[in-house]
Amino acid sequence: MARKKKTRGRRANREGSLYQRSSDGLWIYEITFPGESKPRYFSGKTAEKAIEKKDEALKTLYVNGFLPKKNKTTVGEWLDFWLTNYKIADLTDTGRESYENEIKYRIKPHIGDILLSELRPLDIQQWVNKLSTEGRKDGKGGLAPKTVARSFGVLRQALDKAVEQELIVSNPAAKKAGKNQINLPKVPKPQIKHMTVDDTAAFLQAIKDDYMYPAIVTGLMTGLRRGELLGLKWKDIDLKKGTILVRRQLVRKASGECKLEERVKTDTGFRELQLPSELITILKKHKQQQWEQKQKILGNTESPADSKVVDIKLRRDSQKSRKDPQAEDLVFCWPDGRWYTPDHFYRHLQRLLKKHGFER
Repeated sequence: MARKKKTRGRRANREGSLYQRSSDGLWIYEITFPGESKPRYFSGKTAEKAIEKKDEALKTLYVNGFLPKKNKTTVGEWLDFWLTNYKIADLTDTGRESYENEIKYRIKPHIGDILLSELRPLDIQQWVNKLSTEGRKDGKGGLAPKTVARSFGVLRQALDKAVEQELIVSNPAAKKAGKNQINLPKVPKPQIKHMTVDDTAAFLQAIKDDYMYPAIVTGLMTGLRRGELLGLKWKDIDLKKGTILVRRQLVRKASGECKLEERVKTDTGFRELQLPSELITILKKHKQQQWEQKQKILGNTESPADSKVVDIKLRRDSQKSRKDPQAEDLVFCWPDGRWYTPDHFYRHLQRLLKKHGFER
């Protein structure tokens, strides 16, 4: 590195050196900090400015115990690296897709090109404000407060890991001295309406002949989430013991495709539930009716063997066989085995409520 002869005097060992660079006239403070093998350089238009930057770095070192590692990583690059190397192991396929979309469409286009080390709370606040006012893909308005909060949460998690990996000293999205550095839009509390016991009984009586009745009454009597309910297989239900084992859910991906995931929303989601005797009776009837519907579709006449519905032959005079159209052995589905999508289940329930005079 070319230097001018002009210096500010000799310094003791480990104190570094100060000199003026000949190429551009900037003052450079060169110093190797404790625990590091290579020197760091702090530049300024004046010697005093270079010294001031060095002193700020020393303060950071003593207060936090480390200095950020030298890197030119952008926010976008770090988000991709963090998701692939740290976060992905905690996510289901649907969760991974959700995180990828948050990063790709809501974070990187706005602050992805900023250097990770230079990201400031003001940058994040301006990003949050932009999502709130014009964040929709079609450009017609802002995103809902809950959606903005979800995007912010993804960024904050990634920045927490950057601090842990000593890439930045502090998280510009986290609280400071117990106070929020970022003002998020207020998420309104949902106004949840509950049916009374009498209304529930009247509603179930009104829909008892509806094809979705077994699923709705099971949901009401067990408290299962919609995805958990639609992900139930007959092997999860022991009608003799009167129990349901909850261990998967049906989820709808952003692409619109549905998928069964052998994981539920939380660790406590894996659970065994006791069934009321009334529900056991309803499920037994539903299972028999479902089997009969499938036999009609397949043209079979034989009786069910141990109520197993996974592999059924076609007509006896046929040389071919095929899997049951309900290959997943789902409890609640269309007669040909296709699952009820979560959206369809919700919309049909709302239509039934409206049809019979009940509130949403």
